[in-house]
Amino acid sequence: MKKNHDEPDPFTAVKIGLDPLEVPGAKLYNQAPQEFLRSVPGVTAKNIWNLMLEWENIQAISQAPEGRLMELVGPEAGRQIWRFFNKKLY
Repeated sequence: MKKNHDEPDPFTAVKIGLDPLEVPGAKLYNQAPQEFLRSVPGVTAKNIWNLMLEWENIQAISQAPEGRLMELVGPEAGRQIWRFFNKKLY
């Protein structure tokens, strides 16, 4: 069957199966925590990956120092994320 054809390219094969708006690698992470994280003030489609690559889970993000968040996602977004997780509810 493959006598007159090149070896298949795995990257091309993956691209063909992707939705054009889907980010490659997005399915490697549990979707429920991603959805929650997207609802946090300051988290955007661009900076969510920085957070997910830096910390293992949402609990770790919630305990992150404000300065580190600001370094990763920018000053305003980092401040918003930190305030969300550190807001006093009583």
